[in-house]
Amino acid sequence: MIKRIALNNFRCFDSINLSTTEDLSILVGRNALGKTSVLEAIYLISTLKSIKSSSLDDLIKENAPFAKVLIETDKDMYQVVLTKGHKSLSINNNPIKKSSEFIANLHTVLFSPSDLDLITGSPRIRRNFLDRELSMLNKKYLDCAVNAKFFLKQRNEALKKTSDKNMIKLLTNSFVEQELLLIKSRIKFINLLNEKIKEVHSQIAKNENVYLKYVSTIDINNPLASYEKVINKDIILHTTTLGYHRDDIEIYLNDHLANGYCSEGQIRNIAISIKIALVMVYESYLHESPILLLDDVFSELDKSRKSNLIRFLKDRPQTFITTTSLEEIPEELVKNASIIQLEKEN
Repeated sequence: MIKRIALNNFRCFDSINLSTTEDLSILVGRNALGKTSVLEAIYLISTLKSIKSSSLDDLIKENAPFAKVLIETDKDMYQVVLTKGHKSLSINNNPIKKSSEFIANLHTVLFSPSDLDLITGSPRIRRNFLDRELSMLNKKYLDCAVNAKFFLKQRNEALKKTSDKNMIKLLTNSFVEQELLLIKSRIKFINLLNEKIKEVHSQIAKNENVYLKYVSTIDINNPLASYEKVINKDIILHTTTLGYHRDDIEIYLNDHLANGYCSEGQIRNIAISIKIALVMVYESYLHESPILLLDDVFSELDKSRKSNLIRFLKDRPQTFITTTSLEEIPEELVKNASIIQLEKEN
């Protein structure tokens, strides 16, 4: 459980030190006061990624030489110091050299408005979701992803330089060995997620059935044959046109593809269900509960859906919620929460 959050030169903050004393913390304040930034600091410690930006440099307050995030739990103290193009990591004041040894020590599941893109956005967004969550659940997946990316790069470089099919096939063999491990892990993860989503979504939205389907661009039972069929195309285009880096997840509501079929409210419900189901996967896989980060989750929900969501939030381990007004949060949650009011610095 997080006990303290200390930020220096992080996003809009010069310096802030927050104590969290309850399982549920509600961050309240007008827009642009840093509510989401507090969640982003927790997410950074968990994943070494930003919620909004592809560059960690964007987390450093404008004109500041560095940013520092320190999070103290009931077991450990984590720290990230960011300077332009560089990050320094430590756990309990012990320097950590490899990012892979730092991430996923603090487990989190984040819901933010951008998660609606899981349903409406590009396949890349859904692949990134898979890779990010699987890397948090199993560090071997992260190692395998690094290896697959290396062999994919080698194959693509060869496709640009040569039309020697024997050389390309040798590189394909090495690539396929790693990508099959990734794809099989992804499919297993989707199956686990579907088990939980069925339970979750039926309570958030009655008479609706949501499920996910992994769509592979190769025949996983005979992947080399798949690459053999397109080798001439790959040589002409100088790139690998099939593979784990081209795969997608199809998301269905009542047997219809959700994108293009669902209303905005239904899309939001599906995204929330996926994230709550993800919490349940974490709990069953890791035998511990992740910290749940909910950014503006209640603002677009009607009274019925708010009530259904409360079922999953009551009496669970640590959760952080952001809101512009406590009136948006059901009283049942507010009365047992630690309220953190963020105000504009003088």
